[in-house]
Amino acid sequence: MDIVVFGASGKIGSAIVEEALKRKHEVTAAVRKPEAFSIQHDRLKVVAADLLDPATVTAALHGHEEVISAFGPAPGHENDLLQAADSLLTGMRAAGLQRLIVIGGAGSLKT
Repeated sequence: MDIVVFGASGKIGSAIVEEALKRKHEVTAAVRKPEAFSIQHDRLKVVAADLLDPATVTAALHGHEEVISAFGPAPGHENDLLQAADSLLTGMRAAGLQRLIVIGGAGSLKT
């Protein structure tokens, strides 16, 4: 499967990228700073994309089968989740994709 992962440079996103590669998937890591992304692999492509910008999201999505978002906003920027969701949906429609998996870290919060 050909997967694009947004938030791939974070703790959860990088774990998803590594696991997908172990399972023999073709993976694209969509990150803001490709030069800072440290994972390397023959089946890994790294592209620049800003999840808050629908145009770069759309460009990153073309040619993929599945989208995974592991985006986590910086503290104080929780409203970015809404803009990120809108960008993802806009990009998915433009790229003709229908499969989205959203991963979050809320399960680790103390109750």
